[in-house]
Amino acid sequence: MEEKVKIFIFSDESGSWHDNRNVYVRSWVAISEKNYQKLLNKIDEISSIIGSNELSWKILAGNKKYFSEFNELPFRIFITVSSPKDINWDKYMITRNFDTNINSFDFGELNEDLQSYIKER
Repeated sequence: MEEKVKIFIFSDESGSWHDNRNVYVRSWVAISEKNYQKLLNKIDEISSIIGSNELSWKILAGNKKYFSEFNELPFRIFITVSSPKDINWDKYMITRNFDTNINSFDFGELNEDLQSYIKER
């Protein structure tokens, strides 16, 4: 039997959905449960050194010694960049009003058990 691997995913965003002149960036970092504690230890260590409870870009930017600490850890990074002026807002409004339209929503190929579960949530 194949062993299941638990993955932790952390996400953050920058930019704005509400300004057509701006972009919206969302990033995710995925790390296995096995390496999660190693990540926490590195974060705690660097936080202690810099005297901050948050590792923000503003604090760490340009300081290679802090970034090199994370090079030993196997993790994956995913990034999306969206342009609000190019979003089909009519389609977005369907999901935005999802809670009021859920009974008539077209779930496509999802099986009935999963549809019921989603509707209950």
